[in-house]
Amino acid sequence: MTHLPKIVFRYSRVYNSYFKNNPQILKYLNDNKKSYPEVNEITGFLKTIEKKWEKIGPKILSEISTISNLEWKDIKVNCYIVGYCRPFSDPLTIKIYDNLDDFFIVLIHELIHQIQIQNKLLYKNWIKYLLKNYSNKSKLTRGHIFLYSVFSKIIINNFGKDKLGRYRGKINRPEYREAFEIVDKEGIDNIINKFKKILSLR
Repeated sequence: MTHLPKIVFRYSRVYNSYFKNNPQILKYLNDNKKSYPEVNEITGFLKTIEKKWEKIGPKILSEISTISNLEWKDIKVNCYIVGYCRPFSDPLTIKIYDNLDDFFIVLIHELIHQIQIQNKLLYKNWIKYLLKNYSNKSKLTRGHIFLYSVFSKIIINNFGKDKLGRYRGKINRPEYREAFEIVDKEGIDNIINKFKKILSLR
């Protein structure tokens, strides 16, 4: 097994202020009668997730690499914690959550994106396969077919089927729902094995 990266949870005052002052975020929070979290709430959450990640992180990082058949290239991955945002993978940025499991499930999603980013040069044949077989699907849907296959196995292994079901139930983007429907239809292991076979042809 290759090395596992160190996930460093970080708070940046300047970076957080971008989200805190974002008009769209402020409107959403105001419409939902919510306020942007204070600094002490964000930093307190950061300390809490650091402690739990020490226990579960190595296993999850190892599973991401083993199941995807991709190697971690970076020695360290910074994960910025902010009061509110739509999570994204580069730079890895996630908001605080009321439920710790919800945070880690989102983190796993973004970490699978991360390992794909770190191995992007291997993807040419897989992208060709997606374009050929799912040409009528959006780029966002195609980009989550393999991801949700790996994601589903890891969530079931570490949090159970019920957690995966609740995560899927909260998805409101049709492209993501469609990707999961393809995974259901094609089969998790079938997609993962197809991915590994295609990458072996490079």
